[in-house]
Amino acid sequence: MSSSNSRKFFRVSDKVALTVNPIDTRTHNITELFERRRKEVGLANRFVQEKEKKRPSLLSIERRFPDVALYIEYLENKIQLLANQTGTDDQNLKMSPTHHVDLSASGINFSYANRFAENSLVEISIRLFPSRIRIHTISTVIRCVASKNHNQFAIAAKFTHIHEEDEELLFRHIHAVQNDALKVIVN
Repeated sequence: MSSSNSRKFFRVSDKVALTVNPIDTRTHNITELFERRRKEVGLANRFVQEKEKKRPSLLSIERRFPDVALYIEYLENKIQLLANQTGTDDQNLKMSPTHHVDLSASGINFSYANRFAENSLVEISIRLFPSRIRIHTISTVIRCVASKNHNQFAIAAKFTHIHEEDEELLFRHIHAVQNDALKVIVN
């Protein structure tokens, strides 16, 4: 395998909600734009990460006190809803999957109705399922070619700006998708 074709991260096929918007680099400071968008979604994503860290404790409680664990889960869901409401959410980013994508921690391939110039910068917001966390990136369009589907373009983009916490959430999500795929193969 040539080094130009090697990948740094595993790639999975997935269903996500997705929005893509071009960035005019003449009018936007990329770092400021990225940090502003990150603040909009950071609280809800941080809550998901903290919940994952405490998962072993919850499993212990669940074994000993199942009713208490159910109540804790109920409270966590309500807190997650509140955390999602406190941030500014992209109204165009649906709460159910809209796109089939190939996803890795370093980039994404997808079909989209808009054409983007190669090497241009775009804002990509991704909602992962079932967690519904939102990952925001600023990405470079690597490839954009007309797709076999009418009025669609096959786009490959590399994440050039992604927050470390979001990258960790993406790693975990990709790992979970891989595990689910292996379970289907084994069964």
